[in-house]
Amino acid sequence: MIKLKSWILIVGVLFILFVLIFSLDFYFLSRLSAQEKRIIQIKQANKYSDNALNKHLNISFLLNISRKIDKLQPVFLNQNPYHFTIRKKLAKSFNPSQYEKIEDVFAVANSWPIDNEIYPENVDDSMGQLISALQNGKITKVYNSQRGTQLKLVLKLEGGQQVLWKPGWYARDIEIEGPVYSGKDRHNSEIIAFYLGAILNMRWTPIVTGRMLDMKEVYEKADTVLKDTMIIKENQHCVYGKCFYCNISELICGDKVSNMAEGAVLYLIPGQLQKHISPWQRTYKPNKRALWEEDQHYCAPLRKKFNIERLLDMIDIGIFDYLIQNGDRHRHESRNNRLLLLDNGKGFGNAHIDHIDILAPLYQCCMIRKSTYTRLMYFTGGSLSDTLKELTKTDPLYPLLTEDHFVALEKRLLNVFATVELCQEKRVRHELRAILIFFLPRVSIAIFL
Repeated sequence: MIKLKSWILIVGVLFILFVLIFSLDFYFLSRLSAQEKRIIQIKQANKYSDNALNKHLNISFLLNISRKIDKLQPVFLNQNPYHFTIRKKLAKSFNPSQYEKIEDVFAVANSWPIDNEIYPENVDDSMGQLISALQNGKITKVYNSQRGTQLKLVLKLEGGQQVLWKPGWYARDIEIEGPVYSGKDRHNSEIIAFYLGAILNMRWTPIVTGRMLDMKEVYEKADTVLKDTMIIKENQHCVYGKCFYCNISELICGDKVSNMAEGAVLYLIPGQLQKHISPWQRTYKPNKRALWEEDQHYCAPLRKKFNIERLLDMIDIGIFDYLIQNGDRHRHESRNNRLLLLDNGKGFGNAHIDHIDILAPLYQCCMIRKSTYTRLMYFTGGSLSDTLKELTKTDPLYPLLTEDHFVALEKRLLNVFATVELCQEKRVRHELRAILIFFLPRVSIAIFL
């Protein structure tokens, strides 16, 4: 009887182990299968813009990138476990939290900026308090902003702090057609840019969050200049503002039921900013291309014109802009001679078109900061999108992007890795050529010509 019980116990334990092992195998195989499907989906995500194919880059370059993506090592395709540490830390710091006095919140925030770093790397719950203040701070006055060419409002909050509000013009699923700089600013692009900057440790963007505005309250608290550009129709309060492109035929109105309008509120960076023309500025003329669009050796004179710090800043900006598809970076702003990432509203216009020429600073200069490359490598295998989704869950306007945009973002990250790999191969070829020319000049001519 004892032996029978022992056998039953042994068989029971073995059965439980079998079920456990089978379950774990099934779990990991399903996870692996899901990851493989995700990689295939990412690789097939978006097509290159006609501009990249026909005017800017030759076909062979794009084919090289496509081939390189297909040959990327697993380290570029699988998730890096280290990203969880960064993700958890950011989620804790950026979670909106309560505060006592809004004046104290902004006093802390105004002490943060050092050169182009708008907030410290190891920020505490003060960031969560600032985000909460931007989302919910009581409005005392509203003005028309004189900044830029599109409608923006200045909100004066209780305590005296002024912030900028950019309205939402498009629904999430609208796809912008035309050149990369087409359309109005996308308020959700400004918000995503803030969180992406935090993830990549490019803390050069304004601090931004979504905020719904009661347009009736805006009307009641607007100054005379702004109120003159507001109209009321069928209980909806609308505004068109005063700016270069502002006109009465393009209104921002409150919802028909709630009279609320969505937009992005931006913390205004203190201090004087300097403006510089971007070396990769577009002509904004359909039949005229800039020099950088013609000359693939365009970076050579820039290496002499700019110091290495400035050049690496511009390459970082090129990578950042490519990821969000902001092709309207016609100028740079700097603070204490270090470049900022302002005006990020032209991103995420069309998830199915890839304007790879935005990446020109990287593939023309073939340089990248080690810290930037290392940070990008932390967020492989879909973890960049996963982290963005988690960080933005507390935003009042969540979800901020469609799934197509996240898939396209991951494809562009692979393009960045593929470009770096191509640059490394080119460097090896050049070094080999230099060796052959030095030691075997006749052979080198036969091989490389």
